[in-house]
Amino acid sequence: MLSAIGQYLMAHQLSQPHTLLRLDGQYGTGAVLTDVAGFAFVTRGKEYSVLDHPLVQARLHLPPDQFQQRPESQMVRSLYDCPQIPVGPDGVRCRVVVATHPATKKKSPVGVTRGGVVYELFFTNLREPGIHRRRCRRTVSASRGL
Repeated sequence: MLSAIGQYLMAHQLSQPHTLLRLDGQYGTGAVLTDVAGFAFVTRGKEYSVLDHPLVQARLHLPPDQFQQRPESQMVRSLYDCPQIPVGPDGVRCRVVVATHPATKKKSPVGVTRGGVVYELFFTNLREPGIHRRRCRRTVSASRGL
């Protein structure tokens, strides 16, 4: 994957610091985060053991950082920002954003349900202000095959 991304960047004369990898699909584990550590990245997480980390647990007991609602849905998600959380067997430190919403009778297709709450994870190595303000010339999506 990384060699294909490198070839793409060279072909389009882009530098690694101006690249944001959006990893979709089967990604979102600590092992993958170790592989892409040289790039800025955002990915949906599936390493739900992160929810048991004491710093994440402490953060979840405070009010959310913000609420998010998509126009096509009535569902409101609470967002919790957890910086510098170790993820995976190598303990890759990254920012973990936890999105929560009440569980419904229908099983959620993403996330994990605990105690009537659905938890979804997002991992990034962008700093908190950077994820909103960073200007990237291209987003390289690893799931689309370069």
